[in-house]
Amino acid sequence: MAGGQALNDLVLDFGAQGCIAHSHSSESLASAVEHKLNAEGVSGAVTLNSNSDQAYRLFAGYRFNDWLAAELGWLDLGEAQLHYDGLPVNQARATLVAQPQRGRGAELSLVGPLAQHEVWQPYLRLALFDSRSRYVFTGTAAEPAERRAGMRLGLEFGVGYQLSPEWQLMAAAAQYDTKHFNTRFFSLGLRYSF
Repeated sequence: MAGGQALNDLVLDFGAQGCIAHSHSSESLASAVEHKLNAEGVSGAVTLNSNSDQAYRLFAGYRFNDWLAAELGWLDLGEAQLHYDGLPVNQARATLVAQPQRGRGAELSLVGPLAQHEVWQPYLRLALFDSRSRYVFTGTAAEPAERRAGMRLGLEFGVGYQLSPEWQLMAAAAQYDTKHFNTRFFSLGLRYSF
């Protein structure tokens, strides 16, 4: 408890954090997209070409006490790349490659440390993500509008390392339910407390 009290004396209750990340979607992404296209009357098979991309998150938060904080920010999970085979050549959306955006939008989360220590601090984070997505069909003039995919859930486990009284290095792994498939999110970031 002494370590936790010492850390609490070093910083105030507000903080801001930015992180770069690597996102990776489950294999069911291709079948979800194929089902969506077939439902819209577009025939053809969909295979996954690349399900990894760069991602990022920016947010600010407020710590209520030693064991609970709330954060509000912006999350972008990046894109995945798919191959389409067997689409009719007269189809306006016919293309070989598409880039579906997994989702981006505002995020509200609750964070709770699993232990109190002066230097290391493991934590759990439960997030509610207002996901918006858009499918960009390469090789066509189509520019589909961004659509709201709804509120999605995310769960993260991370560890913070105290570099100074104000700065903390954060490393984390998270999983988001991005509708019909899951996206894993590995991040490294810096947090500033003031």
